[in-house]
Amino acid sequence: NMPEIKEGHACMVFAVDDVYEATKTLKANGVTLKEEPRQVCEEGDHVGMSADFVDLDGNMLSVFSMVPKK
Repeated sequence: NMPEIKEGHACMVFAVDDVYEATKTLKANGVTLKEEPRQVCEEGDHVGMSADFVDLDGNMLSVFSMVPKK
């Protein structure tokens, strides 16, 4: 059961080296993602990928990394 998301509150974003590895580790530790990694920005030959999840207190958190375009 996912906790209720607190609407109108800030989202803490954690910059990681590899968003795919970070989400794999989060899931292996029992974290349920609200969203799988998705493109949120683009710069040159890279895209920004972000995945969201909610902590036990209902705070929105996200992991983010830039990855080469495919």
